[in-house]
Amino acid sequence: MKSPTVRRLIMTASITAGGKGIGIMQTFLPLFFLNHLHYSKSVSGLLFTLFTVTSVIGPIVSGKLSDKFNRSKFLSFLLCGACVMSLSMIAFSLTDSGIGMLVPFLMVMGMFVYGYSPVEQTIMSDITSQELQASAYSLFFAITYGASAVWPLILSIVVSHFGFTAFFIIVGLSYLAGAVIYWTGNWKPSVSSSQNVVS
Repeated sequence: MKSPTVRRLIMTASITAGGKGIGIMQTFLPLFFLNHLHYSKSVSGLLFTLFTVTSVIGPIVSGKLSDKFNRSKFLSFLLCGACVMSLSMIAFSLTDSGIGMLVPFLMVMGMFVYGYSPVEQTIMSDITSQELQASAYSLFFAITYGASAVWPLILSIVVSHFGFTAFFIIVGLSYLAGAVIYWTGNWKPSVSSSQNVVS
């Protein structure tokens, strides 16, 4: 890849893959409800369903808003929100908070968690020329999907040895790292991106 901006985006998206709604949260939240909070299967299923509903709402809302604001800054906001929500889940793991508090919390969390990934993909179209977008997206999905396959293995080991508190800390840090990079980075197309994406 000759474009440093494309490389940076792929690297950052691979980091934030550590907290993706699809792949990470959809895998571990049901286990959190069942094995840590000790909710019944029916209650856990209901909570998981409510959380998953935001997988439809979140991208729609974030897509519309990202068109109105600076896209990378808005993405940082989403990731910061996801970080706060993830770290706040530790409170639910350490206290006896009721389901009445958990339900709206999960809905808000889902809006952040499911909302950021589509914005990352949109930034790819912002930083590459039209004729090179196919190549750029191929690299983006190949590498970030590879990272998405590794993260569940890493986090399953974390949960097995250190519990869900460590899980939410690591996930929150992955969000925070992405937020910092998106906020501080230059996301304008580089000169090389107008020439070649791959060497």
